[in-house]
Amino acid sequence: MSLHKVAIRPEATSFLEVGRKKSRVTCKSDFHDMKFFNQVLCKERIHSGRYYWEITALTEPFPSNKLKKKHECPSSWYVGVTNETAGKKCRVPLTTWNGYWVLQYDQKRGFHVCDPTMTSVIVRDRFSKLGVFLDCERNTLSFYDCDKKAHLYTFYYVFSRPLIPVLSPGDKEKHTLRICQENCVNFSKLCQQSERHFSSVQSKLGRDLISVHDGQTSQTHNVKQQEHTTSSRRDR
Repeated sequence: MSLHKVAIRPEATSFLEVGRKKSRVTCKSDFHDMKFFNQVLCKERIHSGRYYWEITALTEPFPSNKLKKKHECPSSWYVGVTNETAGKKCRVPLTTWNGYWVLQYDQKRGFHVCDPTMTSVIVRDRFSKLGVFLDCERNTLSFYDCDKKAHLYTFYYVFSRPLIPVLSPGDKEKHTLRICQENCVNFSKLCQQSERHFSSVQSKLGRDLISVHDGQTSQTHNVKQQEHTTSSRRDR
C-alpha cells in the first residue's frame, strides 16, 4: 500500500518536543508567552493535489504500568495549514487574512475558526480523531469528526501556495497531538495506481468522509462565492 506520510519538522523548541518518528508533538511545560507561537510545521510543501491526514489529541506520556486510562483532549489546540509568508514566530491572529486556515479549540470558546472573523463550529460530541482534507483542485480545506464520519467545517478560497500543515498542542504540559501516519494519503498518487487498489485504500482511509466533502462543497459553494463577492465589494 502506497501511503503519503505527513511528518513534523524535527526542529524542537524549548517548550515543544517532537517524537522520534516525527508524528507526535508534546508541550514540555506550561507555555505563557503571548508574543510567540507554540506550534510546529510539517515537512510537506503542498502545491497541488488532494491530501488527507488524521490527528489524534492525547495526553501523554502513558502510565508506566500501562493501565487503561481515559485520555483527555488538550485544553487548547489548533490544526490546519498555513503558507510560507505567514508569521511563524511572532504571534498573529490565526485568521485566513494572516495565512492560517486552522480549526481551533479552547475550553472558553470551544471549537471555532477565524474565516476571517471568529465563527463557532458546532461539535455535538467529543471525538478522538480529527480528519483533515486539503483539496487543491477546489481550493478547499475541510475538517471531519472521524468517529462519526461527520463534516465539521470547510474553508473556501484557499488559494495560497505552497501550503504547509501546522499543528499546536496548546499551552499545557504533557498535552500532545499525534499525526496518524498510517492514515495519510495523497489521492493524486493513488489515482495513478490500479482502480482496484485505489478503491480499497480510499475505503479504508475516508471514502465516506470525502463523499461528504464533495456533496457539501457542491451545495454550499454558490453561497460562499456570493459572500466572498459581497465582502470584496465592501473592502473596496
